[in-house]
Amino acid sequence: MKNNDIVYAAASFACLLLSLLLLKLSSFSASSMVNFQNYIIKTGIASTTGMSTLSALYYFLGPFYMVFAGLVLFAVSVSIIAAYSFNRDNKIGIFTGIISAAAAVAVFQSLWSIFIGIGLFAAFFTASKMAPVYRDEIKKWRDFRSGSKTISRALFFMNILVVLGVFFAVLSAQSAYAVSFRSEMADVMKLVMNGIPGVPSIALDHAVDQAINSSEIFNSYIRWLPVTTALGAWFLLELLRNIFLSNIAGLVTFLMSRKISF
Repeated sequence: MKNNDIVYAAASFACLLLSLLLLKLSSFSASSMVNFQNYIIKTGIASTTGMSTLSALYYFLGPFYMVFAGLVLFAVSVSIIAAYSFNRDNKIGIFTGIISAAAAVAVFQSLWSIFIGIGLFAAFFTASKMAPVYRDEIKKWRDFRSGSKTISRALFFMNILVVLGVFFAVLSAQSAYAVSFRSEMADVMKLVMNGIPGVPSIALDHAVDQAINSSEIFNSYIRWLPVTTALGAWFLLELLRNIFLSNIAGLVTFLMSRKISF
């Protein structure tokens, strides 16, 4: 690798490492995705009583600011490799992908981290190989659009691996996640139903626990928990990819192209 390759690979890896640390500190995990639906009801409805709309929205989105910042930094990290790979035949994507995959496994240390690591390698490899292709194909707004399309494709492959990781992580520990989900669901139902007048709280709590543990509907939902969690993760990741991350990446490649001589 040339000196410039090392500089840009180091800059990209620094952004990626900071991204992983932010995601780790935010408690972003398969478990948090399992209980995301419960969080919507518990926090979005029960815990924001009496708040204004803006205050409730700020409170509801509070835990996700660090996650979003981590994903933005990841998009910037891949964008650096894509912008540097315009009109360059180099192996910077492979090198950065390998060390990024190793960092992900070291930070998260779980079954899910293996899929994240493979996804990171796929994303950096795709960015370095597809960037010059899109730059040759696109004639207008080349720097922005080629970067945006490159990162969008790279993140698509990344999202597939992440969702597969979520599915297998939840499937491998389905009984443990089922206990966590039932506990969270019971808390949510008790919060919602405590507002019913004339019903003793002790009797209500017992009825809720019995309903959750014996209901065939809940048992069926638990059976499909790996699938519903994976589909929910896919929807959120694809929404962020299409609306925010690909456009942020296009802006990064546009700005970098002003600094890098082709």
